[in-house]
Amino acid sequence: MVLDEELMNVNAHASRSMDENGASPTVGGSEEAPPQTNRRDVRDVLGEIQQTRQRLASEEKQMEIDLE
Repeated sequence: MVLDEELMNVNAHASRSMDENGASPTVGGSEEAPPQTNRRDVRDVLGEIQQTRQRLASEEKQMEIDLE
């Protein structure tokens, strides 16, 4: 019985997530989900990650200089 309750909680959470993301909760994928306008291009995200890494490396070097 506990497993049934956990399964219901997981299904409810998945349904809420799909509703929030605009996905269709159909079984078997017979309907396509509407395109999401808030999706970001993978290249944009990777570029931001690279910029963040560079900024953090620069800040780390500056902190090392400040400690000396």
